[in-house]
Amino acid sequence: PIASSGQRPVIKFSFDGKKYHYNSLTEAGLANNVHRKSVGHVASKQLRQLKGFVYRYKGDTYKGEYAGLAR
Repeated sequence: PIASSGQRPVIKFSFDGKKYHYNSLTEAGLANNVHRKSVGHVASKQLRQLKGFVYRYKGDTYKGEYAGLAR
């Protein structure tokens, strides 16, 4: 599905390399029981991870650089 105007798709990365795709910060937050703003802070690289996951906006890169962090 295409995201509505003003929404940016988000990808959640697990430290073991799995990817989960969401249409927006709100959808990612609801699906993972976290606040959308917290997801946004990680996606914009203000925070490294959130509850053991890394979030990036679609098109941004994540190369596993935080794989060694503890949850």
